[in-house]
Amino acid sequence: MLKKTIRIAGLHCPACEILTADKLREIPELKDVRVNWREGTAEIFSDSPLSESLIASKIKSAGYKVVDDNRLEKISRDVQVYKDIALALLVFGILYFILKALGLFDVSVDYTSLSLPLVIVVGLVAGCSSCLALVGGLALSLSARYSLANPEAKTLQKIKPQFLFNAGRLLTYAIGGGLLGLFGSAIKLSFLTAAILTTIVGLIMLIMGLDLTGIFPALGKFKFALPSKFGKNLNLVQNNKKFNISAFLSGAITFFLPCGFTQAMQVYALASGSFLTGALIMFLFALGTLPGILGLASLATIIKGSWAKRFFRFAGVLIIIFSLFSLSNAYRLGSLSLSALKTEVSATIDSSDTGNQEVQTVNMDENSSGYSPNVLQIKKGQRVKWVIDAQAPYSCASTIIVPDLNISKTLQAGENIIEFTAPNTVGRLRFSCSMGMYSGYFDVTN
Repeated sequence: MLKKTIRIAGLHCPACEILTADKLREIPELKDVRVNWREGTAEIFSDSPLSESLIASKIKSAGYKVVDDNRLEKISRDVQVYKDIALALLVFGILYFILKALGLFDVSVDYTSLSLPLVIVVGLVAGCSSCLALVGGLALSLSARYSLANPEAKTLQKIKPQFLFNAGRLLTYAIGGGLLGLFGSAIKLSFLTAAILTTIVGLIMLIMGLDLTGIFPALGKFKFALPSKFGKNLNLVQNNKKFNISAFLSGAITFFLPCGFTQAMQVYALASGSFLTGALIMFLFALGTLPGILGLASLATIIKGSWAKRFFRFAGVLIIIFSLFSLSNAYRLGSLSLSALKTEVSATIDSSDTGNQEVQTVNMDENSSGYSPNVLQIKKGQRVKWVIDAQAPYSCASTIIVPDLNISKTLQAGENIIEFTAPNTVGRLRFSCSMGMYSGYFDVTN
């Protein structure tokens, strides 16, 4: 019996093995075929030589192509991949400047008081701004990866990852909100932990995004999935238990991601003093974010046919952009946290009576675009009264942190005052929003 090994480009999951093998089995003279998506190969067994053009046509009809190279490409040489990526960058670049010009990145909800119905409105705003980048990017990557891995799945099957992801979010937000209302801030994560968690999410999105673009075919070797022999008869290709658990847990961890909107609602739940009220606040907020997140993730289930591959490349570029956004925020937040651990800062938080000691008052505005001014001068060793006018108390900038002083404060509408004693050494005392997206520093001078 003759054995021939064919190199195939584009195999990325167990479903690809099934589709390719089924097409090749349509050749009457073929005795057996073994497709390995991780290696990008198909081993063909026959009693006599088979037509290479026939083999290539069958593989092409399955949506893949035969390549001459005997090694799995580390970097794609398909010109169309790079054309699609360049087009995606152009489209998203133009879209970004249009949205920025319209002021849609500076959305906020300015309410002097908040009620449960308005919590949903805050969620709607969050689901179209920073939460869309952080959480929507993760949801899109899961949905796109599942749809790409299961092209033969029905629309309802492709919705399953979204259902599990958002079920994990809603459940965890409700339980987490209830615990906040019941036990207070005991479950709050440290700044460094939040930075690490955001980094992990960003890296996951980056890997998934690069995989979807097709730039690095060798990334397929590092995917985790059930063997196709289980998927053929047991239908586990569409019902990968590991994937289901991952989707659910991915949604669950978003409760702990450092998003200003989420943390503002967590403080609201904390102030409720009730498990039921806290749970309801966070559940309604997560419910409000669903339209924006689902709208973005659903695109992966709608696009089919010849447009699917191009869409997945566009989705991959968008996910990479979101991942870089998350990683840059995590880097800034982590840098602040690590500097606080490495440096002994002789500053202290102090809200007691100032007596006759001189107090320097510094003023700053908070709005949906960040902090103004974001560079403030203070004298070393002097008492400081930091007055912050919160003009957008439910925006991403509403939770402000100073890791060196272990300060974390969610701003209320209007005037907020933080008092502390400045360090005894000159330098910079940095602060930022909880995501690391907006930042500034105190210039400590003589």
